[in-house]
Amino acid sequence: MTNPQTLSRLQFEKAGTALLVIQHEQIIDANDSAARLFNCPLDDLIGQRLLDFSPETQPDGQNSAELLQEYKNLVADGHSPRFEWEFNRQSGQTLFTQVILSNLTFEGQDYLQAELTDISAFKIGRQLLADSEQRSLDLINFLPDATFAIDTNGTLIAWNRAMERATGIKAADVLGKGDYEYALPFYGQRRPVLVNLVLEPANEIVRNYYSYLEEEDEHSLVTEVFTPYFVRPGGAYVWAKASRLYNANGEVAGAIETVRDITDRKMLEQQIQESFDRREQQIQITTEIAQQIMAAPSLNELFDRAVNLVHSHFGYYGVQLYTLNDDVLNLEQSAGDTGRMIPAAHHTLPVTTPHSLVAKAAAGKLPVLVPDVLQESGGLSNPPLPKTRAELAVPILLRGQVLGVLVVQSDKTGGLSMEDQILLAGLCGQIASAMENTRLIAYHTRAEAELKAHVQELNTLQRMLRREGWQTYQITKTDNVQGFHFSDDRLKPIYADEFDPRPGSPAQSGNTSKLSSHPLVIAGDVIGSVDVLDNPEHPLTAKDRAFLAAITEQISEALERARLLEQAHKRATELETVAQVGTVASTVLKTDELLQTVVDLTKSRFELYHAHIYLLNATGDTLVLAAGAGKTGKTMVKQGWSIPLDRTDSIVAQAARTRTGVIFNNVQSAPEFLPNPLLPNTRSELAVPMLVGNRLLGVLDVQSDVVDYFTEDNLRIHSTLAAQVAVALQNASLYQETQTTLSEMESLYNASRRINEATDLQEIVAAVAEGGSVPVVDRILLVYFEYNAIEELESIVVAANWEAAGKSATSVGTRYPKHVFPVVNLLQRAEPLFVDDIQNDPRIDLTTLDTFYRLNIRSLAVLPLWAGRRQIGALLLESAEVHQYTERQMAPYISLASQVGVAVENRRLLEETQRALAEVEAVQRRYTVQAWQSYEKRDAAPGYQHVRQGVLPLNNELPPEVAQAIASKKTTVISSAGAPATHGSASSDAARASLIVPLKVRNEIIGVLGLQEADQDREWTPEEIALVEAVAEQMALAAENLRLLDETQRAAWRDQIVSESTTQLWSSAEIEDVMKTAVTQLADKLGASEVVIRLGTEEQLLDD
Repeated sequence: MTNPQTLSRLQFEKAGTALLVIQHEQIIDANDSAARLFNCPLDDLIGQRLLDFSPETQPDGQNSAELLQEYKNLVADGHSPRFEWEFNRQSGQTLFTQVILSNLTFEGQDYLQAELTDISAFKIGRQLLADSEQRSLDLINFLPDATFAIDTNGTLIAWNRAMERATGIKAADVLGKGDYEYALPFYGQRRPVLVNLVLEPANEIVRNYYSYLEEEDEHSLVTEVFTPYFVRPGGAYVWAKASRLYNANGEVAGAIETVRDITDRKMLEQQIQESFDRREQQIQITTEIAQQIMAAPSLNELFDRAVNLVHSHFGYYGVQLYTLNDDVLNLEQSAGDTGRMIPAAHHTLPVTTPHSLVAKAAAGKLPVLVPDVLQESGGLSNPPLPKTRAELAVPILLRGQVLGVLVVQSDKTGGLSMEDQILLAGLCGQIASAMENTRLIAYHTRAEAELKAHVQELNTLQRMLRREGWQTYQITKTDNVQGFHFSDDRLKPIYADEFDPRPGSPAQSGNTSKLSSHPLVIAGDVIGSVDVLDNPEHPLTAKDRAFLAAITEQISEALERARLLEQAHKRATELETVAQVGTVASTVLKTDELLQTVVDLTKSRFELYHAHIYLLNATGDTLVLAAGAGKTGKTMVKQGWSIPLDRTDSIVAQAARTRTGVIFNNVQSAPEFLPNPLLPNTRSELAVPMLVGNRLLGVLDVQSDVVDYFTEDNLRIHSTLAAQVAVALQNASLYQETQTTLSEMESLYNASRRINEATDLQEIVAAVAEGGSVPVVDRILLVYFEYNAIEELESIVVAANWEAAGKSATSVGTRYPKHVFPVVNLLQRAEPLFVDDIQNDPRIDLTTLDTFYRLNIRSLAVLPLWAGRRQIGALLLESAEVHQYTERQMAPYISLASQVGVAVENRRLLEETQRALAEVEAVQRRYTVQAWQSYEKRDAAPGYQHVRQGVLPLNNELPPEVAQAIASKKTTVISSAGAPATHGSASSDAARASLIVPLKVRNEIIGVLGLQEADQDREWTPEEIALVEAVAEQMALAAENLRLLDETQRAAWRDQIVSESTTQLWSSAEIEDVMKTAVTQLADKLGASEVVIRLGTEEQLLDD
């Protein structure tokens, strides 16, 4: 049998629970499970204390030694305490255990037995669960809305801070409570709420508590309800949402409810609804008011209805309506007994009046509302309406234009609001439309009356024109026939001297006793008569007389139609003539030819005695004859006829001064007529001004040898012709001016192009001479300015010149110091200078004048040349003649001067750049030669050759042909006979056919590539030479790149050595260490056998 002690020992050692036996606080025995628990060998446990593996304090903050002693005391009292304990493994890892401490008696000795279970995973899980619960609570507390939660038993498990603020109840006072404790802050009684309904959706009793429920989803309910005790003293409308909560297994664990105060929103909705209702009523009232206003027969009635209806329907304290005219507001009507005193005083108000609501609304075109006039700065007192406490002014606008202002007052502070402003703004739009309609009706009424008056005037005018037409017809008839007389089967004409125009006058027949006379009448005007002499044998019956009256009316209309047709035909002919003359005139572009064509055509087509055209001179004081018809007109032009504009006895001058046409139908009786001995038969004259816009160009004058020849129709016809001639004349002038401008622009463009293409300054100056438009300029100088160190002008130098044939300009290179040549002061200027006559120009002093005399200069132009803000010189245009420069002549020179300045400065900069580039290239070539010389010293072989034995190094001796190629820097070709080819030359009887090409970098020789042929008959072809030259060029580039790469690598190697040595030196902290490191590094890097470094002054080192 097994020994019980042996069995107990076996059970102790094989137990799955860690077991420790403790005596006198030391561990005297432990099983393997304990070693695994502490992750150390058993020997490391034996002899140790529990406190050796314990932290100073346990997680709850209690001292480990004191707490362990308490548990030991419990064991001594016969208990077996179970508790959690924190240990530290030797690895530093924390170990959480559950400990059962009990008493163990063996062979009369008392021991402590500790049974340890690892609960680290459970501890961590529990902590994670607690952290998760805390995060959930923190999240709920973070919610801005009041939120609470219950479990399935109805016990409160969450009550966030928003809930505390809303109810004034702390979470600590309600958490854990049930029996609908959470309903008390809402309803003042314990009852189910939304959070209960979401747990019991089928509970109809709870569902009936809510008039509105929305199932947001299968887990949530939303409602809006009034709570009599929540948040506000009188209760509040709340929005509430409740949702079920689920545990990890998907089972319902409770519910959560969020509550939000929506009382303000509900109140706002109620106010909006009330506002909508009130607005609808106001719109209805406004519509009724607008209908009555639109029906007003006059503006005064409209104003009266508007203010009284607004006053009566809306109950305002006062209502006024102003109209705006010429920036002044006029009070038209005011409602109320008090208000009627205002329009009675004819109240007006300028729109610039300060502190006036009415003026401000009119000026700004926007409503102005003052809820409290007593608080308004500047005061808004209204003596006729002393109880005014609030005031509103609304502009009456129509398409952005202010027609007036509607003003209302309230006797209550705050009695007017934005609602009144919106209402009255709409009403003002209706008032504006009504005012416009009323004005249009009044306008149309006036227009209709005026139209009737105009019709009457037109009828009267038509009668006058008809009477004038018949008078003109009678006057202009060349045969002087005024009617016809039929007698004895013969038709005889009645001439003017036989005709009595009075109605009923008998023809000269001798017998007037039986005369029946019937007037010819057109629209009430008598134009003649039909006289019938009664034949005794066949007396006129009543029927004959009725027929005669009827036929007379038909004769009158036929005569009027014939006259009108003849008049229309004549006018059409005249208009056609005007069009023909205008067409011909528009095709002629030379002014003289144009005017001569017009007067010749006018005289011939209108069958006139004479026609001529006067043009206004440049000074605008004289009319000069420019063209005359026929030989007489040309003679007058040659004689230079002219008429002063202020001459009173000239119809031409009168037409020009008055800018209107003038007719003299009997010049012999007109004191204003100016007789012309070359035109003795002139009897009638018509003159019309030639105008383009308001500009007078001249006068078209036509003459007839018939008295009373010209009519108003002639005046209109010739006015039209004169207008066309004026336009044609202006077009011709513009064409000639355009051609001149184009020619000048072409010259300027060519000069500008030559300046840009010029290769030297002489060409630039020649281009300026070509582009100018002043032929008297016979010399042009381009001078440079020379400045001292402080940018003061010291002298000028002639840099380029140009001279006309037979003239002599100052020589290039001539220098004029400023202190001996005062003319320099005249050249240093910001703006161009043009001197027409140096002798009469106050800007030329006596010294300068003397200098100009000696240089044969009478007129001069100075054009400054600028480069940025610095004047670099000037262009001098010299002439030996006096010349008055015009703006048209100055413009090309001024334009070219700016280009010359740029061109000169660019040329100077180009020369400087070329010099600098040449210097850089020279330095680069020297550097290339030196670099290759240095590179060659490092290479043992000066070159290599390819022969039948392979590639061999060359010696330092240069063959003559190679030396010649290097000296000439050209390809040298030697034929088999020793004769040189075209690329170079070499002569050697024993030489073989050779081709030597220099290897050049930046035009400096760094080597040669040579080919020799053993064949005595070999001739090098141009293709072979070109191929070798191309290879040589690539070889030179490759060699230069390799040299540069080698230099770069050597520089990098040096930099690396310096860097490493510097690092070593800086790592030494002592002076001796620095010196030791220095000599060691130098000897190592340079491969030197000895390196010495010593400290001392300069004198000490020199003594050594």
